[in-house]
Amino acid sequence: MIKDVEEKFVYPSETKQLTRDWVLMTVCKRWRAYKSRLKKKYFKRKERSLQEIISDVPIGVNKHQREILVGMWCQDSHMKLCEKNSECVKQQKNPHTTGRKSHVRLQKEMEIKRKAPVHKIDLWDEAHKKKDGNYTSENVKTIMELQQTKSKEGCGNVHLPHEHVITKNVHVENNLAVQQGGPEPSLRLHQVTDQDKVEVMLYSTNLRNKDKLVAKGTLESKEKTYVVGGNMLGVQYVAVRVRGCTYLGDEKLVRPYEKFQTVRDAMGSVIAWPRSHVKIVKPTPPAQSQSIGR
Repeated sequence: MIKDVEEKFVYPSETKQLTRDWVLMTVCKRWRAYKSRLKKKYFKRKERSLQEIISDVPIGVNKHQREILVGMWCQDSHMKLCEKNSECVKQQKNPHTTGRKSHVRLQKEMEIKRKAPVHKIDLWDEAHKKKDGNYTSENVKTIMELQQTKSKEGCGNVHLPHEHVITKNVHVENNLAVQQGGPEPSLRLHQVTDQDKVEVMLYSTNLRNKDKLVAKGTLESKEKTYVVGGNMLGVQYVAVRVRGCTYLGDEKLVRPYEKFQTVRDAMGSVIAWPRSHVKIVKPTPPAQSQSIGR
């Protein structure tokens, strides 16, 4: 397959391996989709006999390979797996239409198209719409209608499905960590409010400077959907506004963007930094006034 492609197309030698991986991935995806279309159109087990299905060979399909494929579809293990998958799909109250595309990728595409940040409500709305503009289920439609009603009344946003579960787990983990004598609640997924902003220290991601301080700043957000430089944080990063640098301030950003290439370049601006290399500065209690003895 690779040989056939390289005989017809020319691509830079620097990206040879990446291009080959992309070709194989694309071919596999197209092959799965093709087999799915064949099965949907010709494999009607309840309407036709097995012999009729095997003898009805589509144009362009090898007869011998067709028999092997139909034989695999007729296996009890394969049919049980298909039935189980069908049941699981029916149990989904809020099915999405993004397939294997992650919500992070979808949000990035929406931001490029709109040339503006995308709210999580708009992202959820887009991920649960069909090509014809209709929602995937009545439950999804009800949720979005409720959201529109609340927006008009100025009552804020409706809670999306599973959002309350994430919030609940965050509080449970925080409380458990404190009860077990661990550190203060670590950097979690909820949005940081102005009152919740705290001072943090950024440590080097370079192995040569392990555990060495690079900069200090204030925590802007821990929410995984927060966007910095056009990319969402995800679960591994937090957003920090850089307030000051040490002699290691020239360390390169993990996620450079625009004109910011190093930590020093981003003084006064917000950057994404690995959650594992950020520590909260615990506020020191005010010193008690002491009288000077004679």
